[in-house]
Amino acid sequence: MEALLMKYACITMDVESDLNSREYDIELFRDRDKLNLFKEIIDKHDVKLTGYLVTNILEHNPLLIDNAKSLLPIKFEVHSHSHNQSEPDSEREIDKALECYTKFFSQAPKGYRAPNGLISPEGLIRLAEKGFVYDASIFPSYRFDEYGYNNADLPIQPYIYKTPSNDIIELPFAVIPKVRLVVSISFIKLLSWYFYKGLINIFGLPDILIIDTHPYDFFIKNHLHRVKGWKKIAHARNADNAMLLFDYLLVELNKLGYKFVYVNDVIESINKANMVRVNIKQRH
Repeated sequence: MEALLMKYACITMDVESDLNSREYDIELFRDRDKLNLFKEIIDKHDVKLTGYLVTNILEHNPLLIDNAKSLLPIKFEVHSHSHNQSEPDSEREIDKALECYTKFFSQAPKGYRAPNGLISPEGLIRLAEKGFVYDASIFPSYRFDEYGYNNADLPIQPYIYKTPSNDIIELPFAVIPKVRLVVSISFIKLLSWYFYKGLINIFGLPDILIIDTHPYDFFIKNHLHRVKGWKKIAHARNADNAMLLFDYLLVELNKLGYKFVYVNDVIESINKANMVRVNIKQRH
């Protein structure tokens, strides 16, 4: 991909029910005081927020999305219909998500993000066939839990998947080069800002950053009772400092010369002719 004239940072949010909750509730969007605190940081840094929405929320609690739209500079795309890890990119999930999204927003979505990075070759083909412009599901890194993957062979900047129908752009999650450590609020909470700051000073960052957050990252204490084992300990770390760590990250990205934009702005700015192309049949 050709060099860009500017470095872009896209702050994205997986807009889904709070951690392991069976209710269609998002504390950050329901509680106006908490939403206003989040808005203060967003406005302070002129952040443009891209939300990947689990669309069954539109059927059960659309007021949450109305609240977010009324206060935040947020644009929504799709994060499956039900966040069902057993069929993260099935035809049924994608079709239902398209139906709900189009009905609510009066337009078709451009982007898709599968739950837990569980996008498959078949899912990418379905997305291309159904008119999605891009996917934003791939962590070009490693994962060792039940959703484990090894994507260390994939590019860390946007690339194109070649499918039998239409090509589709992949926007991978931000990682620190060389070490392939994911840059996200949940990871920064776990490992500390000072650890990340040190790695950034050594290895730098890609020119295009797709940084992930969740609503529950910022107010997770009320949801820890639904998490067990080591993941409960991991989610609890720095629970009271999430907003502060988020602010540290945004300050640093400003210093490094990144411009905060919507993901769709990145899609419009890149030159597809110069992007790396990956044969979809190579993915397993």
